Amino acid sequence: MGSILELGNQPHQALTELSKIYGPIMSLKLGNTTAIVISSPQVAEEVLQKHDHIFSSRTIPDTVRALDHHMLSVAWMPPSAQWRTLRRVCATKVFSSLKLDTTRALRLRKVEELLDYVKENCKKGEPLDIGEAIFITVLNFISNSFFSMDLAHYTCDKSQEFKDIMSQPSQCAYLVILDYEGQHSVSASDLSNSKVDYQNTDKVFHKANPTPIQLPQYGHKASIDPCPGPAPGDVSLWSSLVKTSVQGLVTNSFCLGHSRPQSSLRFLIPLPRTSEDSPSNLLLERISYESEEAGRPNVVDFFPIFRLLDPHHARARMNGYFEKLTALFDALIEERLCIRGLENGSKACNDVLDFVLELMLEDNSQVSRPHVLHLFLDLFVAGIDTTSSTIEWTMTELMRNPEKLEKVKEELQQILTKGEQVEESHISKLPFLRAVVKETLRLHPPVPFLLPHKSDVDVELCGYMVPKSAQIMVNVWGMGRDSTIWENPNEFMPERFLDSEIDFKGKDFELIPFGSGRRICPGLPLAYRAVHILLASLLCAYDWKLVDGQKPEDMDMSEKFGLTLHKAQSLRVIPIQA
Repeated sequence: MGSILELGNQPHQALTELSKIYGPIMSLKLGNTTAIVISSPQVAEEVLQKHDHIFSSRTIPDTVRALDHHMLSVAWMPPSAQWRTLRRVCATKVFSSLKLDTTRALRLRKVEELLDYVKENCKKGEPLDIGEAIFITVLNFISNSFFSMDLAHYTCDKSQEFKDIMSQPSQCAYLVILDYEGQHSVSASDLSNSKVDYQNTDKVFHKANPTPIQLPQYGHKASIDPCPGPAPGDVSLWSSLVKTSVQGLVTNSFCLGHSRPQSSLRFLIPLPRTSEDSPSNLLLERISYESEEAGRPNVVDFFPIFRLLDPHHARARMNGYFEKLTALFDALIEERLCIRGLENGSKACNDVLDFVLELMLEDNSQVSRPHVLHLFLDLFVAGIDTTSSTIEWTMTELMRNPEKLEKVKEELQQILTKGEQVEESHISKLPFLRAVVKETLRLHPPVPFLLPHKSDVDVELCGYMVPKSAQIMVNVWGMGRDSTIWENPNEFMPERFLDSEIDFKGKDFELIPFGSGRRICPGLPLAYRAVHILLASLLCAYDWKLVDGQKPEDMDMSEKFGLTLHKAQSLRVIPIQA
């Protein structure tokens, strides 16, 4: 058993306390696994920068092996030519400054839609679930950049279910939490009860005549024949595409929207209800599950002898989550290939999907269709879940500290005229807002241990011998609350960053919520813009009050451990027109 029982249900907190006794680098035996816990900036720099070539591989949780994700994922696969190609796609075609600048207007439009939704809540005096609203906005940020479409809407009952699905992969367990205190319970929204098989989902299209056509089932092993009768794949007679017949939209279908106004296919994907809660909460829960899976018991990671048994059904659950998400992305790829076929291979939308299809279709390409599917899975799950969690924690800290909230609003009023929309160019002129975000990331890093690293060889680290294949855990959460680094570490004090050059972009190891070195989070540039623009827009346009007369000092600040660290209780606040 080793030290497993020491971890409890909040391992990041337990390991922080142990580091106060045993120091900034300590070895733990977790079942058959040797874990090395890093709790200081100096040692973290040794691991992530100076010796990053040795520690760049990953310890693979059993759940990540679902659908061979660990062999196809840019986040989990070992460094290789394929990995470098996928990282280059992220750096040059998804998250480069040039690419983000070209999609700036798109993000501003999505911010306007968010503010319109908040306005409706304001008129009705209804509370707003900050995490849910931000999730949908960030989801549409990314989906429009990738696919030129929205994937969710604020008033769509099924948006909750999509969020619920999306969150599951980021919860894949790499720390075992034994339920020896009886603290864990099975949620009604556990996806293991889901009976919907996406491979049997039919899609209905219109031809130009427009007669409905029943198409074959889809998935990574199936293809769409858009023109029954001619040879498969022959679309020469299909001169134009029009809107799809929409069936069951109100009852049990989630409409993904369209990629172009006049040339689109709509895929209807029935998403199973997985909760006894109202439909508006279903998608949010499904997304949250993929992050919470990291906090679920999975004894297999520490006792591999049980791998074939999968005693907690964790890998089976993750298989289900991955299958649903990859089926969704595969349908979108199939749609785009059909459109490109009609237009003689020309780019349909000039978005990320078009670029990766060009890469995939090259002769001797190192990027296959499965690589593309799992790349989208990585970027959607990680980008959406961590960004929405960070904004929710920031709003929580500001509501808990009204004087800090007032300072942010005063700064915004000095820069913006009444009614002026916040733009990304304003971020550099808002030092206190930037300090607030840094302080939130210090106290509430979205991934408390980063993704687990692994040593490829026996290596000496700060005078200690780290054995080959040891799991390396960088306790970012603990470093953010270290009293030897930060004054009053448990207090929310954004002012500490006003006269400091410390940033969270991977160079200052006191604050590395997105990692550092060759494995730094590729989505950091988008996260930086999204967090600041969304926070500034919400705070500039509205005042906020807690529900039910709650006092700031009584707010629930408890955490829900997972690969992503969420609030245990969602933040619900009432918007008031500023």
